[in-house]
Amino acid sequence: MAAHKIYSRINFFIDKIKNDKFGEEIILIALKKIKIDLLIESINLLKDKKIQPKKIYIVDKFIFNDNQKIDKLKSKS
Repeated sequence: MAAHKIYSRINFFIDKIKNDKFGEEIILIALKKIKIDLLIESINLLKDKKIQPKKIYIVDKFIFNDNQKIDKLKSKS
């Protein structure tokens, strides 16, 4: 039950996708409940533009694997 409380606080994660022009592109996957305006504001505070997510995907929920880690592949589809 304690693990459930920990994972319920995770509102987003960073991942990458293939990009034909650049090879890979940094993306951010966020839960629908997150305040998107605050998220964008926080991203814009990153001084290094290379590490800023280029796209944001909003999902209803994250999928967890048997080890109680976010299954990034299933969560972003």
